[in-house]
Amino acid sequence: QGSLAPEAMQQMFAPFLGLITRISHPGAEEQKKVAALYDSLMKLYDGGFSAAFHGGFQGHMLAGMLDAGKTQQLLASEEYLAVMQGQKFANRDMTIEITPAAFEHRGTKMLRSRMTNDGAPNPVMPDGVLDTHFGVAGTYFAGTIGGKEADAKAVIDAIADQKVKREPLAGGAVLRVVVDIKAMMAMVRPGRPVPDDADIPGKFTLTLGKRDGALSLHLF
Repeated sequence: QGSLAPEAMQQMFAPFLGLITRISHPGAEEQKKVAALYDSLMKLYDGGFSAAFHGGFQGHMLAGMLDAGKTQQLLASEEYLAVMQGQKFANRDMTIEITPAAFEHRGTKMLRSRMTNDGAPNPVMPDGVLDTHFGVAGTYFAGTIGGKEADAKAVIDAIADQKVKREPLAGGAVLRVVVDIKAMMAMVRPGRPVPDDADIPGKFTLTLGKRDGALSLHLF
């Protein structure tokens, strides 16, 4: 969970943006288009986000948006779809297929990105396929990573039924991360579960807060 101003979010991800775009879009012109779309999204982001991941690297995310209509227009634009469809991978066993309106549920159209791996299995894609769905639901940019269409519909239902509540993070924190250590190790070591009597903590929580003009990190 996080509460970061758009400017702070951009600064946090700026060092990684170039690396990510070079991996997915080798050409210099394509990289400029990716950077421009990222800036456009950041101008619509309102500062609040939440994400949760569980077994098999599956999860969901929500980001608050200042203007849902403009966000929807951006996601449906030819420029956005061209960037999504222009992704390339150094691993030739990996392919990606973009379906702009894979399905519509309760007024929300969801784009689907389907990655297929024809090579050796990996923990992220154990069955060789990884579906990502995202779109605009209510005032949120909402998405699921992994899972099925039903998982994406469940996120839309939670928003439509007003089950999503926005609250300030405790203690004035701007970022809070909770990690289930055994679950995380099970994801990165499939088929090798951590014994129940293993001498490791069940989870840890990391918070990032503001103190006297600086950031304060707490781990417990």
